[in-house]
Amino acid sequence: MYLPTSILFLLGSAQILSASPLINPNEILATNTTLEPRSKRLDSLFCCTNPDGTRNKDHLQDWIVPASSENPRFHKLTEYLRTGLQSSQKDCHVDARTCVRIGCDTPVGIFLCSERDDTISPKCDYLASYAEDIFNRCFGVACGQLFDTDGYNVLVSAADCNKPPVYGLDRTGGYASEVPQ
Repeated sequence: MYLPTSILFLLGSAQILSASPLINPNEILATNTTLEPRSKRLDSLFCCTNPDGTRNKDHLQDWIVPASSENPRFHKLTEYLRTGLQSSQKDCHVDARTCVRIGCDTPVGIFLCSERDDTISPKCDYLASYAEDIFNRCFGVACGQLFDTDGYNVLVSAADCNKPPVYGLDRTGGYASEVPQ
């Protein structure tokens, strides 16, 4: 069997078939699978609670941040998500089975966590909408986790922006961006 050793730049299926008659397009089409559109699983939103099941902002655990007009950092971070991440249209990268911080303004941190076995790079503006859903749906607190059908999730919780997060199988982590001081 002869396989070409030079690199070809082909623009269409007719060129591909003439360059390599061993390819059977019917076999390729027969093996195509239908892809599901990726989407948020709003039914998978988990809001942080105290051990007694309450979200009373006067008795919150360390990892829970009050979301109220009394917390200007909360508003600064949500504005950053709307203008900083969304306007840039950049990708937020996360390695396999790790979490990275994609936004932070002490005491609020936003993390992208992957459950996948490969590196992924979803759009930061898409992830910003997850954090906003957590802020808007977890009444009284800015703390929760929302999952995507594509094998990743966004987590909002308390964070010290001066310390790198330690998440992942090898206990390493990093951050993609921080809110300017």
